[in-house]
This record gives sequence, structure tokens and C-alpha cells, in this order.
Amino acid sequence: DTTMRVEKGTTIDLEAKAIAESDDVLTVEGYASTFNNVDHGGDVVVPGAFKKSLSEIGLPMLLWQHKMDEPPIGSVIEAKEDSKGLWYKAEIPKDGGGDPLIKRIVGGLKRRAIKSNSIGYKTAKSERRKSDNARMLRELKLYEISLVNLPMNPEASVDRVKGLTGFQALPLV
Repeated sequence: DTTMRVEKGTTIDLEAKAIAESDDVLTVEGYASTFNNVDHGGDVVVPGAFKKSLSEIGLPMLLWQHKMDEPPIGSVIEAKEDSKGLWYKAEIPKDGGGDPLIKRIVGGLKRRAIKSNSIGYKTAKSERRKSDNARMLRELKLYEISLVNLPMNPEASVDRVKGLTGFQALPLV
């Protein structure tokens, strides 16, 4: 069997002011995962969990709803760990590259109808926490960040959607 099973989880809401646009692209910034909180799947991502993956595998893909069998909807151009979690910045072509789904995603982001992230990964190192049996994710192989409809981790978020339009974030309601 050549199919790779990728785990999904730690879905995070995008925060307001996380989207901006230029003539060609919508730029999205936010958290794909946060540290030290238990998500709805009973997992806790530990600080440092993404460092090896980011240095060895590189930047993850940007997908819609974890659809690994479809082309990416845009490009992750930066990703790093900070004190809150895994922060990322991505660009999505506003014209969708001719793909009507990507155009709908861009519209949904601008209207704040789409506001959650999730990650697709394989666990490299984990253990169970005795106090609550949560799975402590210590090292992850990160393959993708997805924009999704339903969040698993209520603390992760899109912080900015921006572009070159006066270098200001769009007013999102």
C-alpha cells in the first residue's frame, strides 16, 4: 500500500484583520496550530514540535479541507514557531488561476465566511500525559496547512488577510 496516512487536527480560527489583498493575490496570516492547549481530538502540540519538519521538509502546502488529491489552493511563503504556536503567511491567487473553487475561497475569506485553519501531519514523537490522557505531540512532520470550515483547536486563528492595497488589512466583520 503506497497511501500515506496523514493525521489532521488542531484546527484554529483565523483572527480578524488576517487577510489583505493586492492586485493579484490575497495574503493570509495566522496560526495553523497553537501550543499547550488540548484540542477537540485530545491532542496537545508542544513547543518545538514543528522545528525539525520546517528545517528538513520545508514549508507545507496550502490546501482546502485537507484535500491531498487536489492541487494546492495557494502557497505558504513563510512559517515559523513563536511563543503562541505555528504562525504562517500564505498567498492565494485572487483569480483562482481559473479555478472557480479558489475564487469562492478568496471570496469566503474576504467576507469572513471562511476563518479556520487545520494542519495535516504525521506524528514522529508523542506520549500520553498521565493527568488527562492527552496525547502530547512532541515532534510532527508537517505536510500541509488547510483552510477549513470546522475548527478542531479553538485557539488557532487567521490573524491577517492583507495585500498591497495601501498596506492596510481589509476591514473584516
